[in-house]
Amino acid sequence: MSELKTLIDYIPAQLHECKSRWYIDFHVYHPIGKRLYRQQLRINRMVSISERRRFAKRLVQKINLKLANGWNPFTEQKTPKSFYHISLVSKQSMRMIIRKSLSRSFDFRITSPN
Repeated sequence: MSELKTLIDYIPAQLHECKSRWYIDFHVYHPIGKRLYRQQLRINRMVSISERRRFAKRLVQKINLKLANGWNPFTEQKTPKSFYHISLVSKQSMRMIIRKSLSRSFDFRITSPN
């Protein structure tokens, strides 16, 4: 008998009010790591506790709404190691991406002492 495994994309955001710090955490599925990773946001900057609580609750609602709509912070990063959807990448830009990554690797090998 085969088991059906459901893929959990995220665990909703929650507010944690500790003595020394307040933070919001949530877990998101990482496409390469193939597991859920914890994301944490600190919110200690506001002096008023009631203002901090209101801000945190609004932020939790926004994060949970975005997660429910399919948002994933790992796939939206604007870094060199970010993800590219294959249908959006043309052959020319794919060559540029590969060329840049190979040149970085090649430069590292040339400049490294060993």
